[in-house]
Amino acid sequence: MLRVKLEEQLKLLKNSCELYDKGRIEEALDIAKTLRTLFHDTNSSRSLFKQLNQKDTINLLSTLSDKTKDSLLKNMKNVTTISIMMTSDGQRPYLNNGEKKELLSIKDWLEENVLIIDDKSYSRYDIIKITAHKDGGAHIEIGGKELKPLKNKFGTFTISEYNHKITKDLTNHHYILLRQFAYEVLHSEEIFTNNNLSFEPMKIYKSYREYMIDGDGYFSQKKFYKALESYKLAIEINSNNCEIPYNNIANCLVEFGEIDEAIEYYKKAIQLNDKYIDALYNLSIRYEKMKRYDLTIDLYLKILNLDNSHKAANHNLRATINILNDLEEEILFQNKLYITNNSSSLLYLQNLGIGLLKLGCFEEAEKLHNYAISKFSDNIYLLNNLAYTLFKQNKLKEASQIFNTLLKQDIDNYKIFLAIIEFYLISNSNLSDEIVKKFQKLFNGQIIYLEMFMILFKLRDSNIEENISIEKFRNNIKDFDFTDIKHWAVNKTNILNFIEKLEM
Repeated sequence: MLRVKLEEQLKLLKNSCELYDKGRIEEALDIAKTLRTLFHDTNSSRSLFKQLNQKDTINLLSTLSDKTKDSLLKNMKNVTTISIMMTSDGQRPYLNNGEKKELLSIKDWLEENVLIIDDKSYSRYDIIKITAHKDGGAHIEIGGKELKPLKNKFGTFTISEYNHKITKDLTNHHYILLRQFAYEVLHSEEIFTNNNLSFEPMKIYKSYREYMIDGDGYFSQKKFYKALESYKLAIEINSNNCEIPYNNIANCLVEFGEIDEAIEYYKKAIQLNDKYIDALYNLSIRYEKMKRYDLTIDLYLKILNLDNSHKAANHNLRATINILNDLEEEILFQNKLYITNNSSSLLYLQNLGIGLLKLGCFEEAEKLHNYAISKFSDNIYLLNNLAYTLFKQNKLKEASQIFNTLLKQDIDNYKIFLAIIEFYLISNSNLSDEIVKKFQKLFNGQIIYLEMFMILFKLRDSNIEENISIEKFRNNIKDFDFTDIKHWAVNKTNILNFIEKLEM
């Protein structure tokens, strides 16, 4: 029965070590509690090895040296006997990489000094008992004077990882020592042979950084399956800070052709860090290849919001907008998708609408703009384009209602205001003083356009040629599109002559 209990305690110790190695450093408390169960005797209780009558016969592995016996270190206030590896995960013991591998009796093993703090030395037994009795292994006494030196910060370290400098405090040094103690116990073969238990060396986990370096190396060698496994192990070690391995796993999955799964991993990376540009860009490329331009555009906008100099995002955003504006096959294809995909990208819907208008697909453009307005009800650009779409279908009453609604809103773009004035011109409506004054107030720097329209209204209503000075308009109005006005004024020679002079 006692041997069964021993096997049980060794399994608990092994499980705690595995969890510790995967980033759960608080498992050091359970390690202390298990070591206490194995070795600690009191007047009222006996340790498990005492009950097995093996406390005086078993030898344990020691990988640490008693630094209190080293004359060179006598004047140092803080000394540890364990080699510490600094990684972005924190401080890690070297476990099997120490130089010393000596067998000691349980008594000598427990009493061997392994730490010096403020001129006070601590044995394994000290650290096990303090952690179990004061730090939460079995009992808690946070204010205990014995515990405080072990908990205190005793320095910082900085490490560079993926072009980022990571600085962390050095604290809870006893946790690392406890992990090393557990390694020594679990690799003390006499425990297993004397109790007819199967001995198997523990798997030694690398650090998060080491697994990432391995993964990057495999990826560069095009060994994508090995790279994926290394990145997954990195996540096991550091599950709280793993957006980079998630992104890299997705890159591996792309190489396998597992695009849907890759997309989910890119999303996981972004959920952990919504400012992670590499994952945002990689996801945008996947959506672009799927022709999900609505999702692609939104991702490019997010990237440019974080880094407006991102060359690839700038280029790809312009290219995608050009596709939606000018490529007939793609415009018609996307027109079949936006409702099915429940698209909610404003820039995507705006530019798809522009593309449909350019193709003369006015009924489809009207449907799209009504859909877009259901998502973005107050967007003046969508309302303006819907009104224009209705006008092109000769739905003048509906168009007029929208333009009148726009006039009541705060319009910050003079071109939208000019579109309203143009509608009044072509629909033979009057240009009120109120509209003129509002334009003058809002867009004083663009008065030249208002003056041009006032001449067009006069020519429309008088139907006569007038001696008008063209030069001031010609030099300042170069970007205005007269196409709809010329189409409407096909029988109005005076207006066509005026426009012809402007365009010379």
